[in-house]
Amino acid sequence: MGTFRADNARIRRFGLALVWALMVAPVLTILACPAVAEDGATLIGEGAQSCADFVERYDEDPDYADETFMAWARGYMVGINTRNDRFYDLAPEALRATRQRDHAYRYCRHHPRTDFIEAARDLYRNIVAENAAQGN
Repeated sequence: MGTFRADNARIRRFGLALVWALMVAPVLTILACPAVAEDGATLIGEGAQSCADFVERYDEDPDYADETFMAWARGYMVGINTRNDRFYDLAPEALRATRQRDHAYRYCRHHPRTDFIEAARDLYRNIVAENAAQGN
């Protein structure tokens, strides 16, 4: 009979752990994952990472930073571009891909606590200014 009680206690502890794993852990994960942009939209991907994360990745492997963070930034800028009334050249001569990555890097070095989306927004503003300077 004593073994049966020990097994019941073990089953109860297992049940409580299972309930926690199935109900509480997903809620905590959901609360911790996506960031919310200033306009209230949910932000996912590299744009939700901090500028400090971008700088760290860039310092470790610039190609990786280009394939992840900068690919996200280019997609974000294409989205802005298609939403606008005016279509801008996203790679004007003065701001080719390498210079865009360097621009984002400099921005993030000066603003490590901001989300990477802010570096993408700043880069887009510079691209718009470059288009204006070129008469586009």
